[in-house]
Amino acid sequence: EGRAGAAGLQSRRAEAEERLEAGRAAEELLAQQRAEAEAREREFLLKSNGLDARARFVDAGCFGDDEIATLVEQVVGEDRDSTLAKADAIIGAVRRHGESVEARVKDELLKGNPKPAGSAGGGAPMSKKDFLKLPYAEQLQLKRDNPQIMSELTE
Repeated sequence: EGRAGAAGLQSRRAEAEERLEAGRAAEELLAQQRAEAEAREREFLLKSNGLDARARFVDAGCFGDDEIATLVEQVVGEDRDSTLAKADAIIGAVRRHGESVEARVKDELLKGNPKPAGSAGGGAPMSKKDFLKLPYAEQLQLKRDNPQIMSELTE
C-alpha cells in the first residue's frame, strides 16, 4: 500500500505540475495578447491624433504637404489634447510671423509712396498755381486719386 500510495501521490504531483505549466503558458499567452492589444491601441491613437493634427495644419492653409508631414511627426503623441495644442501653437506662431512680415512690407511700401500735396494724405495744401505747373499726366493722376482736389487747392 505504501508503494501504491507513493505512486498515486507521484502521479497527482505530475498532473499538478502539468496543470501548473499549462496555467503558466496560458498566462504568458494572455500577457502577450494584452501587449499586442496595447500596441495596436497605441498605434491607433497615434494615427488618429496624427490625422487630427494634419487636418489642423491643412485648414490653416499656410503649409505645404511636405511641411505638414514633418510637422505632424513633431507634434503627434498619445494625448489628443496635447497633440492639438502643439499644432495650434505652431499655426499661431506662423500666422503671427506672417502678419508681422505683411505689416513690415506694407509699411515699407507706403514709405516709398510719396503723398501728393493738397490731398488728404497730408503735407502742405497745394495752390492752384502749383497744380497747374505740374505735368498734365500728373494732374490727371491727382484728379483720379482725389476727385475733390480742385476744391482743396488754395489760392
